Amino acid sequence: MKKWEKVLLCFVILGGLLLLPACGEKTASQPETTQAPQATQPVKTPEGISVGNVMTFEEIVTEYGEKTGKSPQEARSIFAAQGGTRESLYRRLSVTLDVAQDYRPRLDFYCKITGNGENWQLDSIDVVELMQESKQFGGNIEVWLRSGKRIEYIINGDFYNNGVPDTKLEHDRWGTGDYFGMPFVLSFTGQPSHFRYFYAGETVDFS
Repeated sequence: MKKWEKVLLCFVILGGLLLLPACGEKTASQPETTQAPQATQPVKTPEGISVGNVMTFEEIVTEYGEKTGKSPQEARSIFAAQGGTRESLYRRLSVTLDVAQDYRPRLDFYCKITGNGENWQLDSIDVVELMQESKQFGGNIEVWLRSGKRIEYIINGDFYNNGVPDTKLEHDRWGTGDYFGMPFVLSFTGQPSHFRYFYAGETVDFS
């Protein structure tokens, strides 16, 4: 073999060796990428609507007493009169009322439920409370338990800056499809200070 042929052969061999890593990079199988799991979207509750935690009979009695200022004995007798027992489960459902920009009272439904987790259902509305804070209300509140997690309510009346409420319930216990009426009659020791007339009515799904 001639000298120049030997030199050419060396260049060919050397070039082949240099190309091997590049070819290896091109032909090597790339590792499969694992797609990240899609984040679960949080369950959103409509603004102004809240669903409380599941509570036992004693827990609902304690919470109700704390929020309304009633004694433990009085609170316990109220729920016991609605058929509450140690085995009963409850939720407090709430709707915020947009009476004014700077005044938003809350309507609380204390309900007996069946089931747990996502499969809970409303069994009865045992107590309804209008959390009025700094005002008093004279008028009427009507409530219906429509189905599993749906409550319809109507509130119609006037809010005042003073007055002493006298709330009277028309029935003792309410189940599915039943009516819950709460007339609020106010008595005044002096000149009443009217704040605002208010009406609202809707069916709320607490799912």
